[in-house]
Amino acid sequence: HPFATMTSSTALLVLGFLAAASAAPWPSNPPKCSTECPIAGFPKLAYAPQKTYVYSHSGKSRIQMQGVEGGNADMEWSSQVELSWLTPCDMAISIKNPSIGGGSGAAEAKFLEKYPLVVAITDGRVLHACSHPEDDVWSINLKKGIASAFQNSLPSNSSINTGLNFTETDIIGNWSTRYDVANQG
Repeated sequence: HPFATMTSSTALLVLGFLAAASAAPWPSNPPKCSTECPIAGFPKLAYAPQKTYVYSHSGKSRIQMQGVEGGNADMEWSSQVELSWLTPCDMAISIKNPSIGGGSGAAEAKFLEKYPLVVAITDGRVLHACSHPEDDVWSINLKKGIASAFQNSLPSNSSINTGLNFTETDIIGNWSTRYDVANQG
């Protein structure tokens, strides 16, 4: 039986978008991660290549240690997330102005800003991720969690697809995801 259990929640809020991709500390421009880009017709998620979309990201985690009195460790974080679409199938995830546990000066918070994560996405599905060779596993996993939040496996965004279940993959494994689609405006 497991020693500790962890729960996590993440909230994303659209703030707007910027016209240029953000500069990142890669040896050159962030590399492409996709090996192919089979876009045919009108994609259901039409993000514009060479644009950066900016979101507010926050969350909290609780680790509960079994058999330890008062064995809860809570952590909160917040940041600005920039999703830069390099191609129709490659998205760079950069974290800006991170705050972990209420402090923005911690070495961990600053490290999150250092390297973007590039993910290969085809029509809403995250296929794989390409990390900078000097990025740490915990930082990569946090960015992969952000990519998972944007995954959309529906055949289209039509309300005819409401109630459908799809198997999606994220950093933890495979999950059954139920979609409820509502048209608003």
